[in-house]
Amino acid sequence: MFESFLFNTLLGCLLGSVAGLIPGAGITITLMIAYPYLLGLDLLPLLGFYIGVANLAQFTGSITAIYFGMPGEANSIPAVHEGYALNKQGKAHQAIVGTSLGSTLAGVIALILLCVISPWFLDFFNLFYNIAFQMSLFTFVVIVFMFVGRNPWWVNVLVMLAGYFIGNVGYNTYTAEYQYTFNIVDLKNGIPFYPLLLGLLVVPHIFAWEDKQILSKQIIKNLDAVKIWFKNIKHSLLGTLIGLMCGLVPGMGTVLATNLAHKLSKGKTKGASYPALVSAESANNSAVLTTLLPLVVIGVPITMSEALLVNIMERSLLEVNWSILIESGKPLWLLISVIMSLTIGLIVSWPLSRTVQTLLIKFGNYLPYLVIVILLGTLVYVGNMNYALWFYILVFVVASSIGIVCRKLDMLPLVFLFLISDRLDFIGTAFYRLYL
Repeated sequence: MFESFLFNTLLGCLLGSVAGLIPGAGITITLMIAYPYLLGLDLLPLLGFYIGVANLAQFTGSITAIYFGMPGEANSIPAVHEGYALNKQGKAHQAIVGTSLGSTLAGVIALILLCVISPWFLDFFNLFYNIAFQMSLFTFVVIVFMFVGRNPWWVNVLVMLAGYFIGNVGYNTYTAEYQYTFNIVDLKNGIPFYPLLLGLLVVPHIFAWEDKQILSKQIIKNLDAVKIWFKNIKHSLLGTLIGLMCGLVPGMGTVLATNLAHKLSKGKTKGASYPALVSAESANNSAVLTTLLPLVVIGVPITMSEALLVNIMERSLLEVNWSILIESGKPLWLLISVIMSLTIGLIVSWPLSRTVQTLLIKFGNYLPYLVIVILLGTLVYVGNMNYALWFYILVFVVASSIGIVCRKLDMLPLVFLFLISDRLDFIGTAFYRLYL
C-alpha cells in the first residue's frame, strides 16, 4: 500500500508539472484525463495523487505565467499580471526563485499550523462557513479592489460592475432563472472564463510587445535571487496568512486569496511589483492546502477539482473524512505527500526556469508567434472540450478588442468580480434572508 501511495504521489507530481506548463490545463483537466486510471486506486494513493498534481501545478504554472503571460487557471491572474511585466525587465528567473521560495515557505507554514489546530477543525469550519463572516470578508475584498490599484476608484467601480454583470449572464442557481441571455443558447451556460481572460489580459500584452523580443537578457545568479526574496519575505508571510484565511471559502479559495494578497502588497505601486507577485503566489500555495481541509475532515468538496475527486471516490465506493483517516492509522501519509510535492516543486522550478530562459534568449525573436500559437491551440482545445468552439472564438475576439482598447486600465477588478459573482450572489442572498 505504501509503495502505491508513493508511486501515485510521484505520478501526480509529474502530471502536475506538465499541467502547470500547459495553459488552460490545470488540476481539473488533469483529473479528467487520468479519470479511468484513478478509478482503480485506493483512498490514500488517490489523495496522494491529487496533492501531487495540485502542488506541482502551482510551481510550474508560475513559469508559464511569468515567461509567456499565459494563465493556467483563475488563480494565475496575478502571476500573469506581475510576472510577465518582470519578465520584460529581464527579471523572470528572479521572479521564479521568489515565487518558488514563497510557495514552499507558505506550504510549510500552512502544514505546521494545520497540524497544530487539528483538534479544533470543526470549530474552525463553523467560523468560516458563517454567512456573516463570509459577507464581511467579501465586503472587505471588494473595498480593497475599489481603492487599491492604478485606476481611479470610480473607474474601478465601473469596471467591477461590468465584471459582475458579465458574471451573471446565464443560469442563476439561486433564482432558478436565466439572466441576460436574450434567448441565445450559448449564453445560457454563461460567458466562458478562459477566452475572456485571454482576450482581456493576454492579448494586450502581445500587442504591447514593442520589439517582439525579450527587453533584457540578464541572467541573475540564484544566490542574488534568494537574497532579493529574503528582503521581501514579509510579503510571503502576508500572502501565507491570507491564503490560510481565504482557502476555506467554498468555490473561491485560491482565487480570493491570490487576488487579495496581490492587491494588498501592490498598493499604489505602478508598473511591475515583485512583492505583489511573491505575496500572491505564497497565498496560492497556502490556500491550496487549506482548501483540502473540508474534504479530508468532513468529506465536503469546495472546489471544482475536489468535486471531481469526490465523484471518482463515489464511483470507486470510497469515502473520506477525518474519522476514516484516523481509523486507517495512516493520516501522516498525507503530510508525506505534501512535503514530497513541495520539495519536488522547489527542485524542479529553478532548473526548468533556467532552461526556459536560455531557450527564450536564443529564440526570443520567435516568442510572440509561439505565444500566439499556444494561445490559439489551447483556445481550440478548451472550446472543443466544452462543445462550444465558435462561441469561445467569438468571446475571445470581443474580449480581445475590449482588452486592446482598454489596455491602459487595470482590468483585474473586472476579471475578479466576474469570477466571484456567483458566490457574491449566494452570500448576499443568504445574508439578507438571515439577518435583514
